[in-house]
Amino acid sequence: TNIANYPTYQADLDQLKRLHDKYNNSTGSFSDPKRGKELVLSYPDDAKYFNELPKKYAPLINFKKPEGEVILSRMKNISEKMNLYHDAKKAYGEKLPADIDDGINKAIAMAKQAVIDKKPMFFTGGVKQLMDGALEDVEMLETIKGKEDPGAIKGREFYTKSKAELDAMAKTMEEEIIAGTEAPKEIYSGSDKATLKKLMESKWKAKYPNEEILAILFSVENWKRDTSWSYNNSNEWKKYDNSYLPVRIVVKISDRIASIYVAYINKDHMNNDEIKIGLETKTGGFVVEKMLIKNLK
Repeated sequence: TNIANYPTYQADLDQLKRLHDKYNNSTGSFSDPKRGKELVLSYPDDAKYFNELPKKYAPLINFKKPEGEVILSRMKNISEKMNLYHDAKKAYGEKLPADIDDGINKAIAMAKQAVIDKKPMFFTGGVKQLMDGALEDVEMLETIKGKEDPGAIKGREFYTKSKAELDAMAKTMEEEIIAGTEAPKEIYSGSDKATLKKLMESKWKAKYPNEEILAILFSVENWKRDTSWSYNNSNEWKKYDNSYLPVRIVVKISDRIASIYVAYINKDHMNNDEIKIGLETKTGGFVVEKMLIKNLK
């Protein structure tokens, strides 16, 4: 029962603090797809770690040592938060199939009306937003219940089938959609922009040497930073701390038309701010838009 026999005691207290912060107000995490997925995926490891602590510190707890009382007190508060999250995750998973159907059906109705009314920009506006939301819901359902879940399979199939139908409808208005697409706005004004732009240009040209870049546009205001902890198979906590900055690459595909691709600049704060460029964005569900070159101002 000597605290000296527990060399990871302070580390465990620190980790309990991280779990407290992580699951505090976590029932609302599903409104942020990225954070929502991260919590769903990390919850099993967090729960495993959490549930092993009473056994690890049983002597301190059973003999009512102050250090054991501290562990118990912190665990009680965190347990309530994790249980609330678990229940919210289950409830959210149950409602997602209906949300998926509703979002896709609204997108289809909007697209049909856009064709009738000759309003092509609905396909890159409201229709796209509804389908993006439906895809996020499908991916969240797959994350919560697994890809083999019948509801997840049905949702994925409905999304895929409907996306193909909407793409066919948009194809009939392609010229109008292209004509109405504007170039992304240049927003980022960081002091490193010129350096990053040169780096992105060199990396893109190295990967796609036959393409003519018309513009590289930083269409967000700031880097977005994500910090998280993951419990690995070695029973250790690993910290991840990264920032990313999306960039739009406008590439000439004909005398009239250009494609707008997204690429990512990633910064690893755990590795001396190492910069890596993500260029695998021409496929895999990333949105590729087309625009008239004359609209590039």
